Parts: sequence; C-alpha cells; structure tokens
Amino acid sequence: MAGHKGATQKFTPQKTTHHRLSACPKCNGTNITQIKTKKRVMVSIPPPQQHVVTEHVLHRYNCQTCH
Repeated sequence: MAGHKGATQKFTPQKTTHHRLSACPKCNGTNITQIKTKKRVMVSIPPPQQHVVTEHVLHRYNCQTCH
C-alpha cells in the first residue's frame, strides 16, 4: 500500500553562515586551497512557533603541505 507522495518545502535563508578554515586541522599549515563548497539549509523553530532559516556554506580545502 502506498501513502501520499512526499513534498519538500522551499525556504529562503534569512541568514548565511560560512564555515571556513584558515589553517589545515591536521598539520596547522596555511598553504591550503579551497576545492569544494557544500550548502545545507537548516530550519530552526524556537518557541513560540516562529521559524529561522539559516544556510550553512561548508568550504572544503586541500592542504598543499600534508595532503
């Protein structure tokens, strides 16, 4: 038996938070190159039932020092 077809709501972010690196977390080297960006949208619903939409932009890097 099949249920209703799913639906995805589209939310427009009210704020954007960028998560960047200034140094390699493994060797602490600063010779890093951004290679990819991934976005995620999170919806928070704090009381009293208002929602806050935040877009998180995750920047991915490649370290030229330690790979």
